Amino acid sequence: ACTSLGLNPTAAAIAVVISGWNGGYMPIDGMPAMILGMGKYKLPEFWVFSVPMYLIRILALCAGAVFIFPM
Repeated sequence: ACTSLGLNPTAAAIAVVISGWNGGYMPIDGMPAMILGMGKYKLPEFWVFSVPMYLIRILALCAGAVFIFPM
């Protein structure tokens, strides 16, 4: 799809690889502790910290891809 639009697919491929290295597409850092009953975690507390972390990671990844691979 990228090559038919005249774009280099390298940036998209690197973004996917970096995202995989950073923990995947959805953060699950506190989920095992919550499932196993370790600590006093509640689901709203988990999402309050993990969703902003996920969004910041996506924005930083996009900014880095645009900076390293300008059109």
